[in-house]
Amino acid sequence: MDAQGYDNDREARRAARRERRRQRDLDGSRTARIGAVLVIIGALALLSDLGVFSGAHNVVGMLLFAVLGVLALGHFLTRGRPYSLLGAFALFGLAAATVGGGSAGFYFLGLLGVGFLALYYVDRERWWAIIPGGTLVSLAFVAGLDSWRPGYDPTWVLFLGLGLTFGVLTRLPGDPKSWAIFPAVASLLIAVLGFSFGGGWLVPLVLVGVGVYLLLSGERGGWRQALGGGAAGKRPPAGRPDGAPGDGAAAGGSDTTGGAAEPPGDPEREHGQDG
Repeated sequence: MDAQGYDNDREARRAARRERRRQRDLDGSRTARIGAVLVIIGALALLSDLGVFSGAHNVVGMLLFAVLGVLALGHFLTRGRPYSLLGAFALFGLAAATVGGGSAGFYFLGLLGVGFLALYYVDRERWWAIIPGGTLVSLAFVAGLDSWRPGYDPTWVLFLGLGLTFGVLTRLPGDPKSWAIFPAVASLLIAVLGFSFGGGWLVPLVLVGVGVYLLLSGERGGWRQALGGGAAGKRPPAGRPDGAPGDGAAAGGSDTTGGAAEPPGDPEREHGQDG
């Protein structure tokens, strides 16, 4: 190896050492920040246990999960790991559920479902993530309605969300899933029936309105004649006015309005009279 090649190799090794040192400093700085945050959270938890901050347990838990979520999100942004994005949304959901009270299920399930949808957004090859994403968001609204309106049965919301989720699969750009139309239609039908017979007034009112419209429009098609119009509703044949004589009279037959027709004579009696 000549002197020029040796110098180049030594300079490359020095650059590599400097890069490793810089990366180690960055990792150390990141670790120090994480340690500081954990110290603060731990101190708040300790003060809450001692009674200094009464009722601060939920806040401490929220901060802990939120910090972990930020770390997972940073791991996704720096390393490009899609499942780190899903973990970040799950941790954010736990953070929101910690202080969510009665709506904890809504926050956790909703953010977890959004995480699956975000997973599909960053990687369109993972179309399957739409199914758990839509299902979890639907369950989030079911949990929320169950908390916000006690005694109300929001089961139809779940099937509505499932129907919309599978409906989206049928409209995927570039690769629509034709099979998804069957669970989509079935779920939407169950949702409509559940909403109709579960105390909702909108769908029954729409059904009544559509039925009245069909009845009124059927009047033009002759539904009154079908209900008892009979012969009174019949029209005369085309080309013949009312009261015209029948076919037999027009052909020279007996007159139905002038009495009975004269019977034909006996041929033998007529022959004898001629003799």
